Amino acid sequence: MKIQLLIENKSGKIFSPAIKEGVTLISKINAPAKLLFSAFADNLLDISEGNHVLFHVDGKKLFYGRIFSRRFDGDGFCSVVAYDLLRYFKNKNNYIYENKRASDVLKMLCGDLAINTGDIAETQYVIPRRTEISKTLWDIINTALALEREHKGEEYQLFADYDKICLKKTDDMALNILISEDNARALDYSLSIDENTFNNVKTFYLDRKTGSFQTYFAKDDQTDEEWGKLLYLHELQEDENGLATAESLLRLYNSPTEELKVKGCFGHTGVRAGSRVIVSLNTGNKIMNGYMRVNYCEHAFLNNEHTMNLELKKVNEKVDNGTV
Repeated sequence: MKIQLLIENKSGKIFSPAIKEGVTLISKINAPAKLLFSAFADNLLDISEGNHVLFHVDGKKLFYGRIFSRRFDGDGFCSVVAYDLLRYFKNKNNYIYENKRASDVLKMLCGDLAINTGDIAETQYVIPRRTEISKTLWDIINTALALEREHKGEEYQLFADYDKICLKKTDDMALNILISEDNARALDYSLSIDENTFNNVKTFYLDRKTGSFQTYFAKDDQTDEEWGKLLYLHELQEDENGLATAESLLRLYNSPTEELKVKGCFGHTGVRAGSRVIVSLNTGNKIMNGYMRVNYCEHAFLNNEHTMNLELKKVNEKVDNGTV
């Protein structure tokens, strides 16, 4: 395995620093990818915050971003944290837009940031109107993608593919990679209804001219009796179908969250947060067989060895309500 880490400073000079204890690449749903390494900080290493960082493994381009922080120890090394292009989606701004799909919104945000786009899957739901005041760009695009899932049943993943922002359907990010007892050293399995599980949904539209509400409800009687009332509240936009939206949200959220953590997997450079991998494991509580989505992926490149720590989530199948 050949790794190559390059830093380009503000003068255009490129450094290939001596690295201590390998390189770690972390990706997480709804967060920028992060590259961590410790470089020998001699007098020749002229780098600073904002410098570009490029990371390649066996010729494959895995990371492109900028240095955001450095920390110096007493051994002559500095620990560096670099983020990819999605770090700039933490910026806040104001937007009012009409008749745009989530993919259109993403192109608008990237255009305003002067960031290049790669493969942007075309989403389907046309958002009639949104007003976003003092919101992070993450919040803005996540709202648009949530509306796509609620109305069309499709889930999408946003990520930076080296120096371009991309958007893909989760289904299109399925990999033929097996996580099993043969290549995973430790695991932790959990079931929970504490977060992102709801068995009652209330949608409402506020008519700001009259001050009146139009409300719609969807409920699962069985899980309501088993778990108690777990209520999801959703504000409708003008012209949304309130009842169909409530029923769609109930299908999305009316199940426990299943999560699996595995450590020490054989590394594969194609895996990132948002990917789907095949899991075949006995958790002690359940036999897991099938695809799970990667919520968190930590690649470690150390001593010519590549391993991964993964946090996986069982996601609901596509919801096709066809009525919203």
